[in-house]
Amino acid sequence: MFIPNLMNKSKTDSDYKVNYIYETIEFSNNLPMRMFVHSVNYVQNHWHESIELLFILSGTVNIVVDGNRYELKEEDIILINSNEIHTTILSGDNNLILVLQISPDFIKENCSNSDNIIFNCKSFLYNQEEQHNFNIIRKILAEMMWFKIKDQEGYELKVKSLLLNLVYILIKYFKVTEKRINKQDNSKKFLERLTRIINYIDENYNKDISLQDIADKEYLTIHYLSKFFKKYVGITIGDYINKKRLEHAVKDIIFTDLPIIQIALNNGFPNEKSFLNIFKEYYNITPSQYRKNSQGFLKSSITEGNKIANYFEVDNTNVYKALFKYLNLTDSSIEDDKGTIKITNEIDLQKHPEKIYHKWKTLLTVGKAKDILFAEVQRQLQIIQKEIGFKYIRFHGIFDDEMMVYNEDQNNNPIFNFSYIDRVIDFILSIGLKPFIELGFMPSKLAKTNNTIFYRKSIISMPYDINKWNLLIKEFINHLIFMYGKKEIEKWYFEVWNEADFTNLFWFDKEEDYFILYKNTYDTLKSISKDLKVGGSSFVRIDDENFTWVRDFIKYCLENSCKPDFITYHCYPLRTGYITKTDISMSLISENENYLSDFINRINLLLKEYNMENIDKYITEWNSTTWHRDLTNDTCYKAAFITKNITQNMDKVEGLGYWTFTDFIEEIHVPKETFHGGLGFFTINGIKKAGYYAYWLLNKLGTKVIDSGEYYYVTSSCKGYQVLLFNYCHFDKLYCNRDLSNINIRERYNVFKDNFYKEINLSLKGFKSGKYNIRKYYVNQNHGSAFDTWIKMGAPEYFTKEEIEYINNKSQPLIVTLIQDIEQEYLITEKMSPHEVILYEFNIL
Repeated sequence: MFIPNLMNKSKTDSDYKVNYIYETIEFSNNLPMRMFVHSVNYVQNHWHESIELLFILSGTVNIVVDGNRYELKEEDIILINSNEIHTTILSGDNNLILVLQISPDFIKENCSNSDNIIFNCKSFLYNQEEQHNFNIIRKILAEMMWFKIKDQEGYELKVKSLLLNLVYILIKYFKVTEKRINKQDNSKKFLERLTRIINYIDENYNKDISLQDIADKEYLTIHYLSKFFKKYVGITIGDYINKKRLEHAVKDIIFTDLPIIQIALNNGFPNEKSFLNIFKEYYNITPSQYRKNSQGFLKSSITEGNKIANYFEVDNTNVYKALFKYLNLTDSSIEDDKGTIKITNEIDLQKHPEKIYHKWKTLLTVGKAKDILFAEVQRQLQIIQKEIGFKYIRFHGIFDDEMMVYNEDQNNNPIFNFSYIDRVIDFILSIGLKPFIELGFMPSKLAKTNNTIFYRKSIISMPYDINKWNLLIKEFINHLIFMYGKKEIEKWYFEVWNEADFTNLFWFDKEEDYFILYKNTYDTLKSISKDLKVGGSSFVRIDDENFTWVRDFIKYCLENSCKPDFITYHCYPLRTGYITKTDISMSLISENENYLSDFINRINLLLKEYNMENIDKYITEWNSTTWHRDLTNDTCYKAAFITKNITQNMDKVEGLGYWTFTDFIEEIHVPKETFHGGLGFFTINGIKKAGYYAYWLLNKLGTKVIDSGEYYYVTSSCKGYQVLLFNYCHFDKLYCNRDLSNINIRERYNVFKDNFYKEINLSLKGFKSGKYNIRKYYVNQNHGSAFDTWIKMGAPEYFTKEEIEYINNKSQPLIVTLIQDIEQEYLITEKMSPHEVILYEFNIL
């Protein structure tokens, strides 16, 4: 724990020579080191037994070590020896520093005469030609952070081996001679005494500590002991003891259910009253209040200005750019750690199957209504419907100004024009789709305010006159009935607005205002036909664990006779508590690989509370990201992501609308690059990505599921059996925190946690003996991935029609067919690469 004694006034060099503090550093049981990134403004003089290595990732930092000031810039390295007094001060722009702290016990265990080892490791004292040994250190640090971020099983062993190598390099090249050791600061004897006192307190904090006992152990008077401790630590010995006790008590408050009085006594406080007084003095609340909000721990227990941050506590965009340039990802030391997981399983094909309806095919999505009038979007939709076949399509902006639906004359009387809407719906119906109509956004002539969203503007506002909004809805529905018939439109879905719970983004008014808009829309639609399907509202605020907004909405509907016919919501795997309203695309990604499944379960539990568990539920948007420039969107990763999540959640909801089917979406400025990381599984110019072929393979599954697991899904049909295999790999911690250091326009596969091969041995038992046509489909980086084909082409910036045709033909899945006699059992043996998807079809002849 870092004991605070920080002052806000500006510092002079003389200030750094007194009033320094001792820092105890706790290490985990698995690793004899701590490694993190932090940004500093000022850290007071302090010292510790651990060796500390600092690597400047960005900015400029002044570091004072034993009175000597050094200015460090990007990529500079400095080693701070055990018990060296040092301080850090911001110099110029903001900085980021990689910190490695090595346990003194680790040094003692692995180095002889460790008490006399001093290192002189300061890269900035050497010219560019003399950086070889420092580059070795930089590379080791990069590898240590790489494996720490990947967090693969047993990574601690790899990191520890790298740490040993680092210590070897330090001893070989940077160890100082005995003569240099003898020149240490004369204050060492005081530091040794202080270390003994600190260690005694740390080991006995939960006991009755007597100042007289400590003084006797050091052959000091109590008066001298108190004065000595205050001088070197900066606080009284009593305050230090209380802080140490509080440090442990807080952990018990958060992580145990022990009574407060028991926690007080367990941690050395004489009674509960004493504990309450000291706790309130430091935290300004009672221990009971503190327990109710464990999130307060991180906010309250670290004194302002004295925060020892880890690398999840800073802006992580490209944090490791300066570090990872020393990684050669083609090195066997990195590549070999991908490894291979061997998996063996048996599937009983005679197991009683369950009927499946492939409800993932219910819903397709596209950006805006106007987009459907573009020829390229229509061409892509025709391909999808021919090769896969969805039922409904959802889109934004049916009332946007670009659809020219609403106007007013000089007397403010409404004028309605549904010509463009007719063209959109005519095309939708012509290719076998039906509209899933999101009623929004607000026409400018009807809007109360001019708040907008998207690059191609949509207005987010209540109507200035709710009666005119109701008239718009009424005229719109009556026009649809005239054009397409009442029975037809009663098969459609009408959703009121989009993400109304996301205030300051898709809704700028009060919660109650949306409820009024919904109620008016609902009543207007139901007055025309009670069989019209009305619902909402595609809520998305997953950072609200209690779904407060949704609960308010449901209560309002039940109390005001406007219960929705269906519920819609969006699911993006964003980190709870880390959603950025101003730019949701840059919110942190959840590390939960089963996020979609868990989210669906949470929604079902919520609806059950209100006896609405049987209501139709639609996920009208879902994806691995909200970011239109996430470079992994174009890769093979998307094939495994889609396959895993759809099979894992087959038929759990009525519709699962992947957002979106095409990169042609103008929510932000359209990029010039074809493979720019767009959300769709078609590029703007019609190239099928790997994600498209995931849907193509899913469409070949049968209508009954026999078995499923972490990496497989087995179905049957009247033709035979289908076995879908997938090797899903999730993002690593670094990428989940939006650090882009390890990804670029060409290299996009280095941001995944478990890039393991899977050697699969799947025994299928229960075949009816006979001759089978076995067909195998492969989607991987060599087959079915347009992005990887593009890389092999030389990554051209633009495509001719001929090149588009070539890349589409070249990047189709590999298909292998054979005729084989099967007697009861068949063994599937595949070594699957990361992100690979394979489908086996067994059709009896």
